[in-house]
Amino acid sequence: MTGKLTAKKVSLYLAKLNRVIEVELFISVASDCELKIKIEGLEHVAIGKDFINCLNDLREHILEPEEAFLMINACRKDFLSSRMARQMSNGLSGYLLEKGKQARMADLVSSLDFAEVGLLTTVNLQRQFHNEWIESFRNRQC
Repeated sequence: MTGKLTAKKVSLYLAKLNRVIEVELFISVASDCELKIKIEGLEHVAIGKDFINCLNDLREHILEPEEAFLMINACRKDFLSSRMARQMSNGLSGYLLEKGKQARMADLVSSLDFAEVGLLTTVNLQRQFHNEWIESFRNRQC
């Protein structure tokens, strides 16, 4: 795949061992996105329409079954890369959401920036939080 290649070292939390290791992410964006992760010598690859699509594929099929979590904003429970953010940044930015509050430009963060272990979650719980965030607007009193 030809395109801009970004390499970044990030932390990976291994919940089973209660240990943090450093891994490398390689992101190439062209017509599609390619995400490679190197974990202790093993390389895993996902190809998709953008970074979030690739990341979620790796999370659901490689990392989460091993109870491993990348310590980046994109893996936070309250993170959402909106359709517009995904189109403009290929999913490399997104919003930190708060129930009952509309996302604003001030809430826009890099998908790859560091996140604490206590904020990390699975793809399914992240989707559930997003649905709860949407529902929080329906339940607001005017």
